Amino acid sequence: MRPKFGLPPKLLHETFRRIKEAAIWVVPSEIINAAFDPDDNIFLECAEVARAHYLVTGNGRHFPGRWKSTKIVNARELTMILVPEL
Repeated sequence: MRPKFGLPPKLLHETFRRIKEAAIWVVPSEIINAAFDPDDNIFLECAEVARAHYLVTGNGRHFPGRWKSTKIVNARELTMILVPEL
């Protein structure tokens, strides 16, 4: 919802609605040390246990481009993937 992204409210609402529909709660089961910033490893741990297709971050440079089957994307990239018609 940050102004710098310039995303219209309709697009944000629909994106968050679709994320909420698809989301699941997970608890990491192993420690991973693959992120360039050690504090970000928890996100890879969650993505792995969830078998996530995407990990969304504003700090893509802190992560490898992929982690196993998870693609690392920013919010705009995910929005275009989930709601291409908008």
